[in-house]
Amino acid sequence: MAPFKTTLARSVGKLLGVYKDVDLSLRGATQITRVPPPPVLYDTLIIMVAGGGAGGGAQTGADGGGGGAGEVKYGPFKFETSGSYVFRAGAGGPGANNNNLGRVGTDGNGTPSYISSPLFTTVTSAGGGAGGSGPADSGTTPGGGNPGGSGGGGGGDGNPEGQEDASEQPGGAKTAAPASDSTYYSFTGYGGNGGNGGGDGAGGGGAGGNASWGGDNGGSDGANGQPFPAFAYPLFTPAVPSPLRPTTGPAIGGSGLFGGGGAPGGEGVGAGGGSGGTGGASHQVGNESVPGRELTGAGGSGYESSAAAGSGGGGVIIMRIPSSNAPVITVPGSVGSVAPGDGYKYYLFSGVATTSYPVSVS
Repeated sequence: MAPFKTTLARSVGKLLGVYKDVDLSLRGATQITRVPPPPVLYDTLIIMVAGGGAGGGAQTGADGGGGGAGEVKYGPFKFETSGSYVFRAGAGGPGANNNNLGRVGTDGNGTPSYISSPLFTTVTSAGGGAGGSGPADSGTTPGGGNPGGSGGGGGGDGNPEGQEDASEQPGGAKTAAPASDSTYYSFTGYGGNGGNGGGDGAGGGGAGGNASWGGDNGGSDGANGQPFPAFAYPLFTPAVPSPLRPTTGPAIGGSGLFGGGGAPGGEGVGAGGGSGGTGGASHQVGNESVPGRELTGAGGSGYESSAAAGSGGGGVIIMRIPSSNAPVITVPGSVGSVAPGDGYKYYLFSGVATTSYPVSVS
């Protein structure tokens, strides 16, 4: 006998609107992956300049060395989606703390700048080395320049012409170096050695190279800064605080010069002690206490006196990101920015006073 077939279940299902559906929610006939999507990386270009070193003070006919420039790090950087970062731009070294005679100028170094994140090892630009001081009295060994991103110039020994000794007061060594991470950044580090002091002080090292020996004929010049055309001043002018534009603008200029070495002190009020390097360094006529230009990381001038020499110029971090990606970056309201119409937006993190800025990516 054939089995009895009923249409009741089918009819009731039809009546109540219940149909045989594949269970999507429990057994997952249609699977939705729970693996998060890979992070998105945003390309930027960054210049990170540390604070410049102060010049050295001196007396008894000798003169202090020029301050070394802060290290300039330059290269590509990648932001990651949902990443958090801290940008710190360092201030220049204080000249008032660097007139300790007859010793290395340890108290006027520039403050480092850095970028940190939980994603990678912190990348740092070293502050400029302070210039060395001259002797406190006859026969006292003068101070050498301090090491730094660029080294400070050695102080003068005050000896008569022909009796100077370049080995007595060495210039500070540069510590600038490249830094890279396989995913997030690749920076070149720019800096130079300070000059050795002679009868006169020597100039500070700069991002563009080394300073020369001080000699006995007015001291050597500070070393020049390094040009970075991608950060030429006209591209980001509106992001610079207006009180700084009259001095910062000409120092950086159309070629994007940063990190000039400081000039040494002068031999007496009437004679110049060498010029500061291009790129924001102290330029002086005679014996003056001249600071490095702010936002350039330049070294301050040395001084032939126990009074304070020139302070170093504050550093800066400037970031360039394609305008199409700029909205994903969030920065504090105190950070200046500008989109000049070249396809990029520029953000400026000032180091006039050492400041930390939180940065995030949405």
